[in-house]
Amino acid sequence: MKNRAYTLVEILVVVAVFSFIFGLTLSIIYYSNQSWRIGRLKLETQQEARKAMDFIALQLRESAPMWQVDGVNYEIEINAAGDAIRFYVPIFDISGEIIGLQEERIYCAGQDGKQLFRIAGAGGQIPLTDAVINNVASEKPFFQFLNGSRSEILVRIPVIINQDTFVLSSQISLRNNSVVINDVPVEEIAGEEGEF
Repeated sequence: MKNRAYTLVEILVVVAVFSFIFGLTLSIIYYSNQSWRIGRLKLETQQEARKAMDFIALQLRESAPMWQVDGVNYEIEINAAGDAIRFYVPIFDISGEIIGLQEERIYCAGQDGKQLFRIAGAGGQIPLTDAVINNVASEKPFFQFLNGSRSEILVRIPVIINQDTFVLSSQISLRNNSVVINDVPVEEIAGEEGEF
């Protein structure tokens, strides 16, 4: 029985086939990992936007279309561009009685106007989410009244994820009707931040 040796051509063909299979496997692993990272980024960004939406909904539900305090009206307002909203939330004591009102504003600002911010009472500007907002005219309004009594509001948060826009929206009903109260302080926002 003769021992047969491999020729250089046979060895090169085997090396080429294994190199091709190895390269194909690496590219599949790379693109799978890339796809997983993009999916994770989308999920995290959507979760950030959902947290902001949940906060906005919670605050708006506690509000009223109009509060009347000692004959002065404090109404919910949306600016002309539809990218800012101003409303008042009640402050309660431990027995559930309203002891004051606090002005709240939610609006787009920051770098290129692509961040969603909140300012409340005497507090400063606070980012509501790290997600980048698609603040172009075609994506507005972000805030819109759905009825004449201003008790139904559509809130839309168009978030940019990898150059695509994901729009999170919610229809929010204000729980309180127009409310008349007396002898409670109203904490309004001072200064120019978030002006209408």
